[in-house]
Amino acid sequence: MKEVLLIGIDSVILFFLACRQAGLFTLCELLKQRKQQRNLMAFIYQTDNFIVEAPDEPLVTRTDGGHITITPRQRVGDRTGLSPKLSIELMYLTMLVGEAMTTGLINRGIDIGRINYQDNGNWGIFKPEGPYLHYHLYGRAKSAKIHKYGEACYFPFRETGFYKGFEPLDKDDIAEVQQQIALLINSGKYDLKKWIRSP
Repeated sequence: MKEVLLIGIDSVILFFLACRQAGLFTLCELLKQRKQQRNLMAFIYQTDNFIVEAPDEPLVTRTDGGHITITPRQRVGDRTGLSPKLSIELMYLTMLVGEAMTTGLINRGIDIGRINYQDNGNWGIFKPEGPYLHYHLYGRAKSAKIHKYGEACYFPFRETGFYKGFEPLDKDDIAEVQQQIALLINSGKYDLKKWIRSP
């Protein structure tokens, strides 16, 4: 097993060296960053077309209400790149996950007053790969200390250090949100077949 692991590591190193020599280092870095981004998320829920996750480096700390993202599996620049069917599914997921997040986090002792739903893409504007569609769900706790309830959230660049010490949703928070998603789907309100009819 160690030999296989070493061969795998050697292959990765050789791949990055070959990329650098071929002038493709930015592409390699992009691939590495994408892999790291995927590792910085805790899985919550998925459909065939979207994945719902909680960032390990949230923009809203747990006690201020928490942070969840919904991302299409197929990369698109913005919502205008979605088909009508995928647009409906995205709206469905924002409502389902927002309701589950509200109830779930209240059950966990976080006094959620509302959810902010945002599709920004600002930080991707100047990146080589450009911005991509992903929805942010920001819980707004009434007792929030940083992103105060009733005020607009403030999102400076990560490099400013503003988010240092922000806590992600923990495993029990995520389990509670997952449980609420299941309950809502089983209640019939969020039966996906009612939302998206086959042609």
